[in-house]
Amino acid sequence: MNVSRQTISNWENGKSLPDIVSIIRMSELYDLSLDELLKGDATLLNKIERDMKVAKAENNVIKFAWISIVRKATEKVLFAYKLTQNKVHQSTLRHCI
Repeated sequence: MNVSRQTISNWENGKSLPDIVSIIRMSELYDLSLDELLKGDATLLNKIERDMKVAKAENNVIKFAWISIVRKATEKVLFAYKLTQNKVHQSTLRHCI
């Protein structure tokens, strides 16, 4: 099939999906109709759907965590900047007096 082990691993782990040419080749290789190959049995299809929902939920948690981290870091940078500006302003006022 001319597909690397890493590519197959990515398919198995849900990181990517096979292209249509690979799907057709697998269908021919395993003597399965495309319908059988793509849909599989109901139990397998339900497991895939559940796994995809879990993966999406985990991805959302990771996104939320990153947003929280970036927001907190931005707040700290802005606070430090404001402190610096206040010190510069106070220093300027002292020199004027």
